[in-house]
Amino acid sequence: MKINKVKITPQKIAHSLYFMVIILTILTVYFLFFFLYNNIYLTITQSEMIIVLRREVASETVDINKFNQIIQNINQKGTGREINIRYNPFN
Repeated sequence: MKINKVKITPQKIAHSLYFMVIILTILTVYFLFFFLYNNIYLTITQSEMIIVLRREVASETVDINKFNQIIQNINQKGTGREINIRYNPFN
């Protein structure tokens, strides 16, 4: 059984180092764009959405007591009274 020894030459080291630098550069650029997208672009779009929604939201304050009273009145109307049939008119 013959074992081939790999000769490490300066050319092979330079070639490997070249590919490592390229991969490291690509990863750095990827993470830079990922960081900029998440922290800057999304923040800008959220702030624009807040500005748009501020125009649509009512500027008047709501009277909580009147609101609760209206909700109670609606719930009372919805419950109704029970109908008790003592005889069957269809017999």
